[in-house]
Amino acid sequence: MISELRTYIDERVKAVDANLNAQGSQVFGDDNPKKSLADKYYNLILGATENERDDTNHIESITFIIDIYVKPNFKAVASFDALYDQARCIRDEVIALSNLKGTIFFDIESNGITPIQEISNDKAFRMQLEFICRHKYSLN
Repeated sequence: MISELRTYIDERVKAVDANLNAQGSQVFGDDNPKKSLADKYYNLILGATENERDDTNHIESITFIIDIYVKPNFKAVASFDALYDQARCIRDEVIALSNLKGTIFFDIESNGITPIQEISNDKAFRMQLEFICRHKYSLN
């Protein structure tokens, strides 16, 4: 399920911005974005899972975060606004039911978008998109 989620997220992000690449070296996020050589990138951070059962299946939920980092151009406000709009578009791509068809996921819910001020690097913007992903499976 994890590799399928990574692939799905990468496809959805690329549908919005083909030049926004995953920075694969960070498993739990990037506390120091100034070390990145890229002008923009994202990290997928996986959270806790929960399981429940219905009559015939197990339903697994996993929380995840997409952190998007951008080094703004000389127009900081315009760069921030563009990043916020891009984050909204990525959120809409990720949760669209039409995009979930043909995947193992039956629901992805957005828990919001949070702009985060980078203390360690005032020349970088960060948007944090939070989600819950659900899929069904059978142990039989």
